[in-house]
Amino acid sequence: MEDSNHVGIYLDDELRGKVEAGRQNFVCHTMDALVENKCKVSLFPNTPEELQNAKARPGYSLFHNHAPTHDRALTFSVAYLSPFWRIERARLRGG
Repeated sequence: MEDSNHVGIYLDDELRGKVEAGRQNFVCHTMDALVENKCKVSLFPNTPEELQNAKARPGYSLFHNHAPTHDRALTFSVAYLSPFWRIERARLRGG
């Protein structure tokens, strides 16, 4: 796959603003870990159009609180209480 080291992270406007300001630990640390491992990271709005466009983009996708739209995507969300997060294949457990 072309540019398989690319990861698109899809966030709502409020969370994306916190990440861009360096004020959201989980996403910022995740991005740092990806970059340290030679991945290119891009932030995208968590809109229905962008979630669908993710299928056509090279590399992988991480969706905040949305079901993955393709087989190279995962979802992430707070695990009951912050600061604990989970990254999973499906938005809902058992699905």
